[in-house]
Amino acid sequence: MSPKNSPSSVQFSLVNARCETNKGTINWTTEQEQNINYFNVEKSLDGGASWAITSIVPATGNSSTPINYSVTDNPFAVNSLYRIAEYGINGQQYYTSAIQPDCNRQEQWQAWPNPVQGILTVAITSPGTSQATIQVVDNKGALLKTQVNTLLAGNNLLTWRPVLTKLTST
Repeated sequence: MSPKNSPSSVQFSLVNARCETNKGTINWTTEQEQNINYFNVEKSLDGGASWAITSIVPATGNSSTPINYSVTDNPFAVNSLYRIAEYGINGQQYYTSAIQPDCNRQEQWQAWPNPVQGILTVAITSPGTSQATIQVVDNKGALLKTQVNTLLAGNNLLTWRPVLTKLTST
């Protein structure tokens, strides 16, 4: 199979947006990248109805270790929404959830979907750099996974892909 036809995949573990004086900073971390060409940072000023590219960032391409990326958006509007678009070398694309820097919020969090099917997304607003421990339990209260993440100041989107186990009969 030629590289152009190879499947691409990226696993985001963090997307962060924060306010700074007259600018917004968007950070993201990939846990792994396979056949990734570049990322577009996109901004919407109308609640997500339309998107404009603010930055194009070359990807590492292939990596099984965490890679941190960061861009600054200037000029910055308080009502801006951001998302990251990942483009594979084969033309496939994937979008993160939209995130909005909230310059006035203190600590707050949300998680979805509940129950988790596929990918769990946790949104946490943090006033500064801190640690967050996320524990996922099943409907009987049994601990399935513990994940420790470093949060940056601002809004953080964390994702978790559970390892799905297939039941087989013998």
